[in-house]
Amino acid sequence: MIQRVRTALAAVRAFFTPAWEVREEVVGGDTCFCIYRRCMGAVAFFERWGSLGTAAGRLVELQGKTPSGVPVAADRIAQALASGAADESATTPAARAYRGNRAREVLENEAFAWAFHSLKTEIIESWQRAPEQDPQGREKLWLSLKLLQKVHANLQSRLETGKMARLELEHQAELEKQAKVWLE
Repeated sequence: MIQRVRTALAAVRAFFTPAWEVREEVVGGDTCFCIYRRCMGAVAFFERWGSLGTAAGRLVELQGKTPSGVPVAADRIAQALASGAADESATTPAARAYRGNRAREVLENEAFAWAFHSLKTEIIESWQRAPEQDPQGREKLWLSLKLLQKVHANLQSRLETGKMARLELEHQAELEKQAKVWLE
């Protein structure tokens, strides 16, 4: 009787506890690794990554441990993490377009814009109030401001790269369409 109750409780806990899994998929002719979230009997797409190493690293962040029993075998995930496999996700136009879309989401996010502006204003005001006798403190504030600007520039660069990749994908699709018409 106690064993059946424990089994039932474990099943209920598993039903309500979010679980993560990695699936290998082909999108636009490119292999990618997608993370899905399973909760309350439903499975929903969460993120897409171009390399197994990157997806595995993100999966470890999400669930705090190396998974087992997922469609992509745990030993493959562990090997990708151990080898420090290079992030391949920036090598294909589809992956660059995906990254550009993610950067656009961040740059257009009101919370990010507010936080970025608030931080920049705070750093500038602190720098202006800093005493001249504290060159190290002023230097740290200046470096903080430069780092903040570099983060914004990096996101902007990814956005522009993503736009170019989308144009490249559209051009490829148009060429394929024309080739198909020509072959018929």
